[in-house]
Amino acid sequence: RAGSTAALAAFGPSSMLFQVLDYRWEGNTLNFAALAMWQRITGRIEVLDEIVRVEIDLPWIMRLLGDTIAKRVRGRGVALLEKPQGRA
Repeated sequence: RAGSTAALAAFGPSSMLFQVLDYRWEGNTLNFAALAMWQRITGRIEVLDEIVRVEIDLPWIMRLLGDTIAKRVRGRGVALLEKPQGRA
């Protein structure tokens, strides 16, 4: 949980277009609010034994980018969860 801000930031570009506004843990679920492209985004990251489930609530204007955002989140999430090479 100490790295939750870093994990959330990893899903957005390293510019001022993505900013985490608030986050809080409720059990195994991280609820968050962020600004991306000047739009408020909310969502949840649920950490289970075998999977991590990410749900993002997009404002209507950003729903046009939903597939692109889903691919980016999926790719970044997998990269964050993979074990580094050479480690068991």
